[in-house]
Amino acid sequence: MSGLLYVYAVAGPGAVQWLERHQLEGIGGARVRGVTADAVIGAVSEVPAAEFDQEPLDRNVADATWLGPRAASHQEVNARLLDGLGAVLPLAFGTIFRSEDRVRSALRERGPELATALAAVAGRAEWVITLDRDDRVAGESLDAEPELRELRGAAGASAPGRAYLLRTKLDNARRDARRRVEDDARAALRAATETVAEELTDEPLVEGGPVARATALVPRDHEGALRRATEGFNKVWSPRGYAARVAGPWPAYRYGAKVGSL
Repeated sequence: MSGLLYVYAVAGPGAVQWLERHQLEGIGGARVRGVTADAVIGAVSEVPAAEFDQEPLDRNVADATWLGPRAASHQEVNARLLDGLGAVLPLAFGTIFRSEDRVRSALRERGPELATALAAVAGRAEWVITLDRDDRVAGESLDAEPELRELRGAAGASAPGRAYLLRTKLDNARRDARRRVEDDARAALRAATETVAEELTDEPLVEGGPVARATALVPRDHEGALRRATEGFNKVWSPRGYAARVAGPWPAYRYGAKVGSL
């Protein structure tokens, strides 16, 4: 080992004793320990410079084979800290320092901000809420709507020229109806979950992905209520082709990572 320190997260002062008791393993099996700076600590382990100095790190993060297990270790350490301590601010992957003194200096420089952020996520965890669409079920549900059914029947019974116009009208009406139903589904899921979540942030969508995706900050004692809220949503919306999924609990990667890196 070269003495480079990898910082997983910021936690409260009780983390030092917790880490000493639990002997948590981090990247490469190195033991995770606490570096104390006033009211906060950095959870760190040693990593080799040959992999984590700036130049090799920039190269290695583009290699999925190298990155995968190390990112998994990063997440596992933060998940264990969350379960054991109740509050943790996970840092970005690849937060590296050359000495404990530099870690302490960075922590002290932002000490009040970090302590405030820790208090804001104490007893809370992040959940990812996803809204998926089953194209077949959603399509069948749309086709059962009276307006679309009438248009489809009229097109089938019309002469070719008029049938073409009616089919075009049907396609437009179907597209508008799907957009309306999706908007309603999104609104219904938000209404169901925002009563449980303290914060709810919409995430960017990609083509071919879910209809909606959001990150929620949820008190740990409300996690059962979150699951019940999504189950209640699914009872109403699954027959129409829309289903909500929740994944978590996770450390506060979005809400705590307003801290970003040190």
